[in-house]
Amino acid sequence: YMVIITRRRKVGTICGHDIYSIGKSEMIAIPCPIVCPNVANSRDENRYKRLLCSVDLTKDFFFSYSYNIMRSLQKNINDKNTGHVVYETMFVWNEFLTRAMRNHLKNTDWTVALVHGFFKQSKLSVSGKDFWLTLIARRSRHFAGTRFMKRGVNEKGRVANDVETEQIVFEDTPDDIPSQITSVVQHRGSIPLVWFQETSRLNIRPEITCKFCTVILI
Repeated sequence: YMVIITRRRKVGTICGHDIYSIGKSEMIAIPCPIVCPNVANSRDENRYKRLLCSVDLTKDFFFSYSYNIMRSLQKNINDKNTGHVVYETMFVWNEFLTRAMRNHLKNTDWTVALVHGFFKQSKLSVSGKDFWLTLIARRSRHFAGTRFMKRGVNEKGRVANDVETEQIVFEDTPDDIPSQITSVVQHRGSIPLVWFQETSRLNIRPEITCKFCTVILI
């Protein structure tokens, strides 16, 4: 299968690089001679397709063709490998889905890295000068989930609901290439302990239960 973006919407610009959100997507089946028709139309296959299509890509996903939006501004400026899209990070949600194609083609020209979180850009006027304020929140794809369902840290040292928030401020210039730019990054996540909460309709405030075990992180 191939999941393609059929409609996009520009949501901002960072140093001349356009940032887009997804307006519409489509999943296309690619025939394969080694896959039997019975397997392609089996109950399990249809269930997996429904699970994949249940993810609404039009909500809180964003991407860029020329800017590594999955990384902070400082990392992008210090990166000497310009033009190389970094997929092996915690913030690229389609890393696994595109891994086989990227490894086979030895490039990232046919794939687009998707980041899940929040992106908002607004123009401000201070002392007669126009500035762009950009707020980016990147959710980690590791140990992600809703509150009460994902808590604490897992056996791999990944904390639940891990989010990196970046605030970027730069002056509005005609060529979209600011001479001065500031960036502040904050990182947050669940308490790094092995703990959970069991939800119940009768218990409005679930009790916190801690598991005492030895976890060695390298």
